[in-house]
Amino acid sequence: MKDGFWMNYRTGREFPIHEHELWVRVPENARALGIRKSVYQMAMTQFTQGRDRNKFITFLLKNAPVMRVRCHGEYVTFEFDHADDAAPKEAIARFRRKYCGPLTGLKVINFSRPLT
Repeated sequence: MKDGFWMNYRTGREFPIHEHELWVRVPENARALGIRKSVYQMAMTQFTQGRDRNKFITFLLKNAPVMRVRCHGEYVTFEFDHADDAAPKEAIARFRRKYCGPLTGLKVINFSRPLT
């Protein structure tokens, strides 16, 4: 497993990455992930690379059906922002079956509301 992933919870596509901001700032990567061109362009003009890293990632989570996944060895963190938990929950379950062992902890953060 790499350091993390970007996932599109609608399409089920996932991309192993080493650094979330740098990877998704590449236009071809953002397009493959399923980020609409208008959202990508808005993010690129509003946020400076490095300085606005957290704001940039949060903006994408709020405006695209994407999830940031960070691997920490014993546990994995999933971050997304969507009021309806169904698609993100399914994506997390698929990821868990594919990459996680029986003792791997999962930390799920829905910026929209707590996961139920």
